[in-house]
Amino acid sequence: MDIDPYIRNLMEKAVKGDAVAQYKLGMEYEQGDKIKRDIVKTVKLVLLSAQQGYLKAQIHVAGLYESGSGVKQDHKKAFFWYVKAAGQGSTFAQCKLGMIYIEGRGVEKDQMKGFEWVRASAESGDILAQKELGILYAQGIGTAIDLSRAYAWFSMAYEKGDDSVLEIRGLYSSMMTQKQLELAESIKQELSQQH
Repeated sequence: MDIDPYIRNLMEKAVKGDAVAQYKLGMEYEQGDKIKRDIVKTVKLVLLSAQQGYLKAQIHVAGLYESGSGVKQDHKKAFFWYVKAAGQGSTFAQCKLGMIYIEGRGVEKDQMKGFEWVRASAESGDILAQKELGILYAQGIGTAIDLSRAYAWFSMAYEKGDDSVLEIRGLYSSMMTQKQLELAESIKQELSQQH
């Protein structure tokens, strides 16, 4: 069987310890387009890459452990890898850490700490975190209920391309007074200038 030249090149680099090649080859094994799908090889290669500090690999390994895809589900290991990725500045990993703390998966439940992680991620521009922060404000999870701030963060996520927040924002806006809506617009303008 002929091996695709791209795959052959990745294999050669991966064997030599190239973290990016290990990650990319692992993804190729996961997708199964250019090479036979093999989740065991995916996990092995992506884990090798993550251990070398490759950010994309750390996030992917965390997701594998979180979902139990190709490995035994292990929330503590997922947490470990999200911490590593967040330490490298991944806003996605920061948001995931926040949700892990809020739900208490693999760590002691701490909604205030979770709120802070999600807020840091949202303030750094992560769309998922902006939506999640809106939900946290709307439901008073890790913070006091603040529908105006919830609406503002839903609006930020919408402006960045998350159309799914329109329904949620509409639901909560129907519970708000005109004064709260005006405050929400003011907060949103302030957030837009800062982020």
